[in-house]
Parts: sequence; structure tokens; C-alpha cells
Amino acid sequence: MAAVVLFLIGMAATSHSQTEGRNQGRSFLSDSLWEAVINEYSGDLAAKHILELSRFHRIAGGSPGYHSAVEYVAGVIKPLSCYEVNIDKHLSDGDQMYLQWRSMPGWDVQKAELRLENTGEVLARYADTPVSLFEYSNGADLSAPAVFVGKGISDKDYDSIDVTGKIVLATGEGNDVHREAVLKRGASGVVVGPSEEDTLSRQYPNLVRMYSLRSNKSLRAKTRFGFSLSYSQFQKLLKAIKENKGACLRAVVDAHQYDADMETVSAFYKGSQFPEQEMILSAHLDHYSPGANDNASGSASLLEIARSLAVLIDRGVIEKPKRSIRFLWVGEMHGLAGYLSKDLSIGRRGIAGLNMDMVGEDIYKTHSVMTLIRPPYSNPSYIGDLVEHMMTRVDAMKISSSLGEGDRLHFRVLTFKSGSDHFLLSDPTIGVPSVNLGHDGDVFHHTSMDDLDKIDVSELKKSGVIALGTLLFAVNAGDAEALRLALEVAEQGIIRLAERTKRQMLELDNVARDKPESLVMAKCFEEALTFMDVHAQAEIGAVKSVENLSKNPQVQKFAAILRQDLKRLAELDKARLRGYYETLCALKNVRPLSAGLTEEEGDFKKIVPRRLFRGPLSQYYFEDLLGEDMSWYAAYGQKDPDWINRRAEILNFMDGRRSLLDIYDAVSAELGRSEKGFYKRLLADLKKHSLVAY
Repeated sequence: MAAVVLFLIGMAATSHSQTEGRNQGRSFLSDSLWEAVINEYSGDLAAKHILELSRFHRIAGGSPGYHSAVEYVAGVIKPLSCYEVNIDKHLSDGDQMYLQWRSMPGWDVQKAELRLENTGEVLARYADTPVSLFEYSNGADLSAPAVFVGKGISDKDYDSIDVTGKIVLATGEGNDVHREAVLKRGASGVVVGPSEEDTLSRQYPNLVRMYSLRSNKSLRAKTRFGFSLSYSQFQKLLKAIKENKGACLRAVVDAHQYDADMETVSAFYKGSQFPEQEMILSAHLDHYSPGANDNASGSASLLEIARSLAVLIDRGVIEKPKRSIRFLWVGEMHGLAGYLSKDLSIGRRGIAGLNMDMVGEDIYKTHSVMTLIRPPYSNPSYIGDLVEHMMTRVDAMKISSSLGEGDRLHFRVLTFKSGSDHFLLSDPTIGVPSVNLGHDGDVFHHTSMDDLDKIDVSELKKSGVIALGTLLFAVNAGDAEALRLALEVAEQGIIRLAERTKRQMLELDNVARDKPESLVMAKCFEEALTFMDVHAQAEIGAVKSVENLSKNPQVQKFAAILRQDLKRLAELDKARLRGYYETLCALKNVRPLSAGLTEEEGDFKKIVPRRLFRGPLSQYYFEDLLGEDMSWYAAYGQKDPDWINRRAEILNFMDGRRSLLDIYDAVSAELGRSEKGFYKRLLADLKKHSLVAY
């Protein structure tokens, strides 16, 4: 066993030197298979699918544009005879709940225009810019005076201003403005534009931001309309009001909400040897037009992956997949929740998931970077290291498309966060450990400028090759492949543990410099030891997940050895940290102490919460439940902008076995520390609304 430890340490040291070192190591696909994948997957064909999908205003809930996108996807997939294609439907009316996610209402728009009444000048037209009309706006045909209220999202913005029957102009978030102006104060509608502090809008004065109104059956009759204006149009409107001491606006909106069917397209390939095991590839099909990157790109890439796979199988280039494959084109999160609610056994079948969201970006135009989001600590898996391995291989190959550049693959790997459909699949109560492959930082996200011009066909091809390579390895992995994967996961785990140990030492060093008191240093040291245990358990869990790919006793025995080695290496790191702590104490002339638990931590240890629902908690549903109490979280979010991701993992760990202190330690190790008061407040609110018990 000691020999294996030394072997792994040597491998990790070599790989950690630079990405190129990892590229030159083992490859999970043969050179001939890499060549076949690269030759077959076409970024150009994927880009053509983006062109078609971006024509549709694909609003979730059952809009005509979304239905057209569903028909387009099904029309492309159905001729590929190796797949069983289905269009699943579930009621989407704004009230029906699926796994703590409220469905979206259906929505149809025929026309929408906003004009200056006195001149007839068009300020916004839905036919020209679909995002200029707030999603889920209702119909209107009226003229009304405009009144500017600043941000328009709080009571103070409306002090001494009567907005009844008027059209409110504001710079705040669209739904918040509609809530305050229309639902609370009787305004006829709202118009939102960028503030002077919005530097992006000033740089791109014709950019229009997307807004969506929150609605359900009880709000349907009360909902009015909202228009979103570009910086140039909004400034023109404000100038007209100032010069004319007021302005009258003419709004004509032919739109309505209705009870609809939300659709999910699935394409299923039945595995030849292990049909009960599935690899799941997903992408959300919904969003505004054009929405080229978000997420016509992910949906288009899934189509091209499915086509490429079918061709490679048909030509005999690859063996028929041993495991089953399920492609899903869904309504983002809300639609997937509806689909999953009908198939909660998917967790028993799903060996891993790969979600594709915003995968074709021109990184120089959008200022974004390709990003891999790893599985959560609450559901560790090999899938993160497998996809990262494919990314490093693609980086070394400098793949290009006929319409793009053959540049290096610029990417980063992040710890878990929510925000797309991997978040639902990865939830331990669903049970499919998943990653998200996409781009982060796109400045044109949710705007009218998310168009075809922001697509890089080579980047689109690279993303598709990464995903297809991952898929082929996972569905055809046998004993030898599982063995290599276990080594890779263990090797990368060692690297991560070493990096985290170094960070803990640096933190101790900072505490010793700034607060060298014995008790403060002791607390930092003991917390660091706990965090290191958390990290080790996540890495051990990732290695164990490889056993799903091989039931060979020898492979499983070796995987068990690797897990033991990771545990021993973690203990060595903890011993090194202890020595560092004791040395710092000696240098600072303070005595090493045992800090123990604080009174608050002792209380946390007595609480063992258990969640009472399946699937992650929708933010919209959370806000609906809490009502005015959400103001506490809004204020807290100013200090901890990551609190929504943190809440997801807190709930993921609430399994009825871990104490609240265990959960605090696990989430703090993974996502960083936050105030314990947040945990107490969240737990109290969850219990109040019967979402957890303890």
C-alpha cells in the first residue's frame, strides 16, 4: 500500500507542474477515436441549429415559440433511428408544483409597441426586439402619463408620488418595479431602462436587457405590462419628460397568459450490456430570442452530439454503447422539475450527468471563459475529473472549425454552484451527480445582444468534442477504463488536497500575524483540521463512484486501496498542518491550546435536521413562502452574495444523520465560511414552513 501512496504522490507532483504535463499523460480515448470524434462533430452544423433556434422566442411555460423549438428539435432527432424520441408534457399554469418548483404559465404575444403619444415615435417594438417586452406581460391598449421614480423598488422611491393609472419609469429590476408600481400602487404598466451607473449599457447604448414578470393564477388578472428600453431610448424618454415637464406614452400590447403544456424532448439510446445504467446529457431549450448563447448553443450542441454518435455507431467506428444514453431538451429548471417528478427513479439509473449551457461563446467579444462546474460535495463523483481530463486533451489539440479560430482552450474549473439544470440532477434526493459545461462572465447574458455574432464556431466545436468524448468513455468504460479513471480521480484528488492544505497553512499564517492570541490560533487550527476531513471525504467519495463502472473484484479492490491511500495522505497533511501550527505558536511565543466548541457550536451539534421534500428548493418558491421575511435574506445577500448556492448545499446535507455543525463545517469547507446566524435563520424558516424537521 505504501508503494501505491508514493506512486500517486509522484504522479500528482508531475501533473501539478502544468496543464501540459497532464495532457501528455494517459488519455481515456485512443488516438483513432479522438480523430473520429473530431472529424465527425461539426461546429458548423451546430451553428446552423443555433441559427434556427434563435428565431424562436422560446419562453418557458408553453409559449408558441417554445413549442416551435420543441418541434424543430424533435424533427432533427426523429430521423436518427437509433433513438427512441418522446415529447413529454406536463401542466404548466403558474400554480402547479413539481418538486418545490412552481410551473410557469403559458404566454403568447402577437404584438407590442411603446410610443411617445405626442410624436408617435416608437420607443420599443416587440417585432424588432422581443426582449423589449417583459416576459408574461398582459395585454393593454392605453395612453397614460409617464412618471419617473428612480429605482422604483422600495417604498421610499414612491414617497409623495401618485402612480395610479400612470406608466412608471424606473431603473430597478423589472419584476421588482412591476410589483411595487403595479401590484401595490395601481400603476398601468412599467418601463425600465439602464441607470447612469450601468457602464455596459453606456458602452452599448442600443443594448436591451431581458426582464420577466413573476406570475401565477392569482396574479394573472392583476399583471399588467413592462417594457425594457435601451440606454439611448431611455435617456431620450427622460429628456422628453424633463423638457416638456411630463410626457404621455402610448402602449399597445396584444399578449396573454394561459394554462399550457410544458414540453420536454427526450432521445433515448438503449445500452447493449448495461441498459439499466444511463448517462444523461441535458440542455435547456427555453429563453428569449435570439438567445444564441443562452441557450440555443447548448441545445444545438446536444443535437450535433446525438447526430455524431448515431453516425459513429452506424459506420462501425465505435462499438454500440454498453450503457444507455438519455438526451434531454428541457425548460430550464422549472421544466426539468416537471419531467423529473414523473421519473424519480432516474437517480438509480443515472451514473452521471453533463449539462450544456452557453457553450459556443466568442470569449473575446463576450469577455467570458469556458467554465466547468464540478459536482457538489454532497454527491461526489468522477464526472468532474473525467470532463476536466477531456478539456485538457482538447486544449492540447487546438481544435478549430472551418468558420472559427484554432486557439487554445481557455477554461477554468469551479466548485459547485447552482444556476442551471445540473443543480437539479445533482441533488442527492434526485441522485444523478452532474457537472455544468458552459461559459461564465458573458456581458451580453440576458440581453438583446446575445446574438449569432457572439458565437465562435470553433469554441462550439471544442465544447461538443469535450462532451462527446466524455459520453463515449462513460458509456463504454469497462474494467480497464474504470481502473484508469480511478487513478486519474485519485491523482487529481491528491493535487486538490495539497492545494487546500497549503491554503489552510496560509490562513494560519495570516491569523498568527494579525491575531496571534493562543485561543484564536487554536480555533483556526482546529477548524482547518475539520475542513481537511471534509475535503478528504469528498475526494474519497469521487473515487468510490468509479465502482459504478466496474463490478470486477480486482478493480474494486484497487479502488478501495486508492480510497485508503487518500485517507492516509489526508492524515499526513493534517500532521504537517499540526507541526506548522505548533511551530507558529513557538515563533509567536504563545501556548498551543485546545479551543473546543463554542456554546453556539455546541447548540449546532445537538440539532440533526432532515429535509422533508425531494429536489432542490426553487428560489421563487422560497420567496413566495417567506413573503416579507425575504427582506432579511436580501440584506444578508449584500454580505454573502453566494448564499443561494450555500442554501442548496445546506439542504443537500440535511439527511437526518448529520448535525447542523457537521453541515456548517461541510459547506464552509466547500464554499467558504459564512455567518452561523445565516444557518440558524435558514433552519428556522425552513422548519416554520414544514420543509425540514428536527
